[in-house]
Amino acid sequence: MHQLFTPYELSGTSLANRVVMAPMTRTRTLENNPDALTALYYAQRASAGLIVTEGLPVSDEGRGYLYTPGIHSDIQGQGWRQVTDAVHAKGGKIFAQLWHVGRMSHVSIQPGNMAPVGPSDVAAENTTVYAWIEPGKAGPVLPSVPRALTVDEIARVTADFVHAAKVAIDAGFDGIEIMAANGFLFDQFLSSAVNTRTDQYGGSIANRQRFLLDTIDAVSAAIGSGKVGVRISPFGRLYDMRAYADEAQVWSSVAQALDTRKLAYVHLNYQPTITAAQVPPGFGAQFRQAYRGTVIGAGGFTQELARSELEKGDLDLIAFGMPFISNPDLVERMQNNWPLADSDRSTYYGASGAPSQGYTDYPAYGAAAGANMLNGINVAALQQFAQGVAGHPDKGEARFNVKTRWQHQTRSVATVSHYVLGGEKHARHFEIASDEPHELLGQNTAPNPQELLMAALNACLSVGYAANAAAMGITVHSLEIETDGKLDLRGFLGLDENVNPGYDEVSYVVRLHTDASRERVEALHQAVTKTSVNLANFSKAIRMLPTLEIIEA
Repeated sequence: MHQLFTPYELSGTSLANRVVMAPMTRTRTLENNPDALTALYYAQRASAGLIVTEGLPVSDEGRGYLYTPGIHSDIQGQGWRQVTDAVHAKGGKIFAQLWHVGRMSHVSIQPGNMAPVGPSDVAAENTTVYAWIEPGKAGPVLPSVPRALTVDEIARVTADFVHAAKVAIDAGFDGIEIMAANGFLFDQFLSSAVNTRTDQYGGSIANRQRFLLDTIDAVSAAIGSGKVGVRISPFGRLYDMRAYADEAQVWSSVAQALDTRKLAYVHLNYQPTITAAQVPPGFGAQFRQAYRGTVIGAGGFTQELARSELEKGDLDLIAFGMPFISNPDLVERMQNNWPLADSDRSTYYGASGAPSQGYTDYPAYGAAAGANMLNGINVAALQQFAQGVAGHPDKGEARFNVKTRWQHQTRSVATVSHYVLGGEKHARHFEIASDEPHELLGQNTAPNPQELLMAALNACLSVGYAANAAAMGITVHSLEIETDGKLDLRGFLGLDENVNPGYDEVSYVVRLHTDASRERVEALHQAVTKTSVNLANFSKAIRMLPTLEIIEA
């Protein structure tokens, strides 16, 4: 199994896989309150190991874009409870991203039409926010010139984050993520190009990171550090963030400071993508050395890039953003190598027209290709794989490996760690126990080898009937296979060399319920009989290549 699809323990929260749905602003809530459509959107994507919501303003002051749902009022908390319930009902896990945009806002959406706030009055240029161009007309506008937060106001913003975190946990979120990336408030304080303060929140690196660390500590004290993640974007240039003199030292200092706080994770957002980010060589490995907790990576990942980055060991989880917009079942598509749907960029943002357009109306692959799904088998994918092997036989070369350790008496445990298909190794982990019944000197704790042998035959035949029936357009309503074989244990016990220690014959009965004609069912049966791997293993001699390795005492 691809490591991307293996479970992961995140600070007490069990994730089904290592795929994270990255936070993405979608501007779909007219009243800034999450609703049933919000719940549907996230529930559709709940097969991700972890969902991180879009940025949720911790106050009206923290909002920089129209139609973004907040998380600071009772009504908003009730709305998010709909979302978390819907996600949890699908087996998903979800963190709320807590957001304050700082200078990235406009007076038209600020309380009382006041100026946005930031570390100083340094304005963001060459970028836009989504606000009121004029009364009643929304659109992109240049951010307003900010005013510097006072020391008392900084403490109040920290309190806003604590309050929002409590609302989130009360609403059923599994945790929260503090947004300290992408040129928003905390990122602005870290930058000496934006932060020109001369008090305890400006000047030195320790001073510039004080606001972020104080807020992390206050939120952690309120809800527990194991429920707190932080997103940062080292060397990011979004929203007019510019290079500054001690930038490398800042991120080294931040990594070390975060390492001491035992957080759920740190979320690294590489801009514009991980392959094009302007980070120094070896940055990922250096960050991993300084910060020893869970690290999520985001920034233009594909499945193959995710695989290689996970194998390097600098990242533990991989966040995907835009692919989740048009592929609500992204995890299943990647697992099954199903094609990804393209998204319509014109519907990424906005609440005009039908809010569901480009939001909740992208179908899952099975629904999009419903005619190609039969017996749970994706016929198109099956045909595509078969065609690929026909054109390139090496793609059909499969090697399976099982390691079995004797434990005690007649009990052993087999471990499956990987298989190889087309020369590519796929990690997976399963354990299969085996034991003999009491009458055969065992403890009767698991099926014995003969029962597992028959189970393997039945399972292989079942796959054959389901897949061949799907390819033939036959719907299988039910399928049961019963196998029976008789052994003469005199052969196993070495009592008579003329007795075969194995089976002389094995019988099996296939009970198949389908609406197909007898002729078509017979043809199906013949196809399975001809191509079943384990049936061939049972009925044909296999060249065995034993090796004995004697371990010296």
